[in-house]
Amino acid sequence: AIPSHINKIGIITSYGSRAIGDFENAYQLLGQSEVLAPVIWEYVKLEGDQAKQSILDGIEKLSLNKDISVIAIIRGGGRYENLVIFDDLDITRKIATSSKYIVTGIGHYKDSTLADEVADYVASTPTAVAHFLGNLVIASKHQQEQQPQNTTMNILVGIVAILFLIIVFVMILSFR
Repeated sequence: AIPSHINKIGIITSYGSRAIGDFENAYQLLGQSEVLAPVIWEYVKLEGDQAKQSILDGIEKLSLNKDISVIAIIRGGGRYENLVIFDDLDITRKIATSSKYIVTGIGHYKDSTLADEVADYVASTPTAVAHFLGNLVIASKHQQEQQPQNTTMNILVGIVAILFLIIVFVMILSFR
């Protein structure tokens, strides 16, 4: 389920990736009109022999952080051979069983991986992830701003209902 409140967002990607700039530019653009949730970056290896364990460790580390509400895994496009790590069954299992809401933005529009299939939300690019998460944060803040008003209204309606019942009860007793 989509978290109702977003404290912080954890982002998994490789250090120096162009996905970082794509994400940051789009997220900061949304942040010009609204205060957005802080981002915690977890840099991992996305290619090579160490990629699998690095990605698994990154998901685990961010999952254990109580302040993080959403985890996004982002990676720019590339050849299929560079994205195949996201078809790994251990990685897809880790995503599918995570206690956190997980968003993927792996590759570009035409790319699809097993990690995308098990994620809670799939965006086509890292930029699309930034737009989704920025709008999610904005929506959760607006919802929180409405909750105190709704609570106050519910209390007032309850008080009016009780007063109405008391008046009706007094009227019934006075007619006897």
